[in-house]
Amino acid sequence: MSLILLCSVLAQTPIDEGTLVVRADTHEVARETFRLTERGQGASSGWTLTASTRWSDSTRTLVIAPLVELSADTEPARLQFEVTGGPTPLRILGQPGRGRFTIRFLSPKVERARELAVEPPMTILDDSVFAPFLLVAWRVRVDAAPRVVSGVFVHAARSEQLNVTDRGPEATSLNHDSVTLRHVVISGPVIGLVHLWLATSGRLMKVEIPSRGLIAERLPSS
Repeated sequence: MSLILLCSVLAQTPIDEGTLVVRADTHEVARETFRLTERGQGASSGWTLTASTRWSDSTRTLVIAPLVELSADTEPARLQFEVTGGPTPLRILGQPGRGRFTIRFLSPKVERARELAVEPPMTILDDSVFAPFLLVAWRVRVDAAPRVVSGVFVHAARSEQLNVTDRGPEATSLNHDSVTLRHVVISGPVIGLVHLWLATSGRLMKVEIPSRGLIAERLPSS
């Protein structure tokens, strides 16, 4: 990320920011910090989501740092992913077009592109990052019919149709405490079921992906 762009993002007032602890069963496998800000007014208005997800095991640490920009209509306008800790550093860029989304993969030795056929409404996701699921919740409201959304999964360079349902307030647990949170359910042919839990203020509190045995919970102090 360029210094000018980074300074611009940091200067904006956050709508939500925090830290998620990602566990497989009870074992911590990753931590993710994220920040959602609103920017500008008029034609330049929209939102910017930044995150940094650090996956660690006994052999290596992989860091995925996305930046997703949304336009005023909440459609993706631009994305940039920085991936470090793998065999080579990787930058992933994305740009929407009419009925398509183009993803470019840039590394020191390789440059390739993939064009995906998608239709709005569209959302940017990744199999290894959790904060972008918050943007999916913006597509539905309580007591409304399920919404179909085009999900673009960046690392995998795939798209799939997602069904999104807002179940409203339901009981769950958060950091071993019983709480009531807004429950949004996302389902797709590849990703399976994803349970998204939000505070009444709209803040992201928990993401559950049962098919992968993963739970990402917000730290109490964030």
